[in-house]
Amino acid sequence: MPEDYKIPAELLGRLWEAVFSKAHESELAQELADLMISQGCERLEGVNDPALVFMFWKKYLEDEKIIKIEDIH
Repeated sequence: MPEDYKIPAELLGRLWEAVFSKAHESELAQELADLMISQGCERLEGVNDPALVFMFWKKYLEDEKIIKIEDIH
């Protein structure tokens, strides 16, 4: 059994979107996003909704201190 699989970027992007869309699967979606980013993802292929693209990159942007999101009340 192979240790790694080669999956087209567009299919992987659509897969992330489907996993993220399931509210109870957000942890799995984040794990997938982290893996994709660590392997050099520069663009989320196959996802056209800007809000979803942002959610894909949100943790990375916060971790790298590129953005800071605060609750405003």
